Amino acid sequence: MVVMAALSAAGCTSFHRAIRIPNVYRVQAGGNPLMEQRTREHLESLLTSPHFSRRGMKFGGDVVLKPVPAVRRDVRGIPFFTSVREEVRDRSGGLTVFTGRLRPVVIVIAVLPDGTWDDRTLEHEAAHAILLWNGIAGHPAQYRGVVPLWD
Repeated sequence: MVVMAALSAAGCTSFHRAIRIPNVYRVQAGGNPLMEQRTREHLESLLTSPHFSRRGMKFGGDVVLKPVPAVRRDVRGIPFFTSVREEVRDRSGGLTVFTGRLRPVVIVIAVLPDGTWDDRTLEHEAAHAILLWNGIAGHPAQYRGVVPLWD
């Protein structure tokens, strides 16, 4: 009875974290079910790939997808957005924000006016979400050739 009360207090959104089930997560894209589905597929594909699984990679975070309007495409055909930060103009097709395991991983993805995005970019950002969850930042060389656009 006490256990059920504790689980109810934790809420269903953090239930999997409370009992530490690996590779259980939610994906939310604000009404874009196709983007949610593709993100889940990329996460599962990466987690079950030999390259990630033999390294013991796990993922138990929730993902919030944030589409932003793409400005145009680069020479590879990848839609990108620009952000202006202090004295730096940055352009990117996607961005993954990880602020710790108790908060959702936020994936920002450039979306064209017709509602499409570059799926390679989405898979690239999904790989960042998994790696960041496992304490690995940046673009480690051992994932080159495994993750799209990993230059």
